[in-house]
Amino acid sequence: MRVAAAIASAVLILELILSAIAMLSGMEAGLARFAELTRATPPRWLQLTLGTLDVAGVAGIIAGFWQPGWAVAAAAYFALFTGVVLYLQLTHGDRGGSLFAYGLFFACAVVVVVTRAAG
Repeated sequence: MRVAAAIASAVLILELILSAIAMLSGMEAGLARFAELTRATPPRWLQLTLGTLDVAGVAGIIAGFWQPGWAVAAAAYFALFTGVVLYLQLTHGDRGGSLFAYGLFFACAVVVVVTRAAG
């Protein structure tokens, strides 16, 4: 279980730190991809909020290697966030490859919640 938790944690850390950088810096490519997936471009205050939450979540995943409760809380947020994005994609009729990325991130977040909560 530790290996699964470590791999899922690494995937979340790598992806969501990039998402945080895109949101906090206002990178056009990152925001365009987010808008493509959700069909909405968030206002600047929401971009900053999401970027800050992503940074806090990544910090929680990292801290979870020593204190599992932090990883559980951070991964629960990531599961909620990626679940909402998946829901938006499905309601807009997305199929195939466009669902893969957030499906993977959702699955990784669930794996982290389950494995870290189990001890």
